[in-house]
Amino acid sequence: MATGIENSTGEIIAFIDADLSNLKEEHFEQLFTPVFSNEADMVLGQATETLINYKFNPFKSFTGQRALLKQDVFTILEEMRTSKFGVETLINLHHQTQEKRIQYVMLEGLKHPPKFDKGRSKSRAIKKFVGMTSNCFSIV
Repeated sequence: MATGIENSTGEIIAFIDADLSNLKEEHFEQLFTPVFSNEADMVLGQATETLINYKFNPFKSFTGQRALLKQDVFTILEEMRTSKFGVETLINLHHQTQEKRIQYVMLEGLKHPPKFDKGRSKSRAIKKFVGMTSNCFSIV
């Protein structure tokens, strides 16, 4: 990702996960428009077709679908190289500490399979998800 940013020629950078389906031109427009029109410094796009209800997703800031200004991440390129799978968190924290404007958009019809769903049946994926979340949250 850091190499891609360094070699890019535009002012706005987009990151898109490789395992999406139903990705359309309007999804790119939704990500780019708020940054291009100076309404946001970073836009995070949430797929609506996921196992977790997108309206209540507590993990929405970890999305791989995002658009942001190249100049805003140029200072953290070396950290990005060593963060491996924590790049989204690194970018989020950097934007928050710099008091950047972050906007969320719903990418209608976009499908993103959860990590535990890849290569598994839906019922096994749901059981795995329920097991994971019961360890993270307690119901009162």
